[in-house]
Amino acid sequence: MNGLNVLLTGACGRIGKTFFQASQDRYRFTLTDRIAPDFDLGGHRFVHADLSDKSSLATLLEGIDVIVHLSGIPHASASFNELLPNNILATTYLFEAAVAAGVQRLVFASSAQTIEGYPVDRQITPGMPVMPANMYGVSKCYGEALCGYYAAKTPLSTIALRIGALNSRNPRPEQRPRPQRVAQPAGCRATAATLSGNRRREAPDRPRYFQQPLQASGFERNHTCAGLPTAG
Repeated sequence: MNGLNVLLTGACGRIGKTFFQASQDRYRFTLTDRIAPDFDLGGHRFVHADLSDKSSLATLLEGIDVIVHLSGIPHASASFNELLPNNILATTYLFEAAVAAGVQRLVFASSAQTIEGYPVDRQITPGMPVMPANMYGVSKCYGEALCGYYAAKTPLSTIALRIGALNSRNPRPEQRPRPQRVAQPAGCRATAATLSGNRRREAPDRPRYFQQPLQASGFERNHTCAGLPTAG
């Protein structure tokens, strides 16, 4: 265990649970979600919380070094009314509270939906603007913009990870990730090289997708690592 105190939001979702179970011996976790965990906490702390209620955040963030923010509505079909409290307001409140609490870094779980509006045969390259195809993607674009704003205007370091998919260990052929069509931003290349890839044989390394950004140094203050399919 390296001493980092990590707040993991959305800890009871598929990605949160997978990341926690693979990393619980590396960090001191505070887990939070609106539902109770169905897995062993292994001595780590769980706090039931609704992040859209900002009154609970100051206490939740006491002593936290890094936040991995996974919570939110994850569905491409979600309506604006569903996304507003969960993906917009909760994320905004968390950034505000992170700065007030002196958190060092916030790792934001974005989505490949931020560029899903481009034609499927279009290679996405660094520097291209976002092009969401649904309101869920719009909410993730907003989160990425918050990362840039808070990195520029406050001491908080931010990293946005555009997640492609979370697949089972042995997905059926129709469930396997499509070939990656999103290039890595130049500023993220060193990190992304160890975190990305869509070959099934790399699945055991998938938790490094979040582990590396927690401790990465020598980067600019804000990064977006794009188009990285994951496997559970």
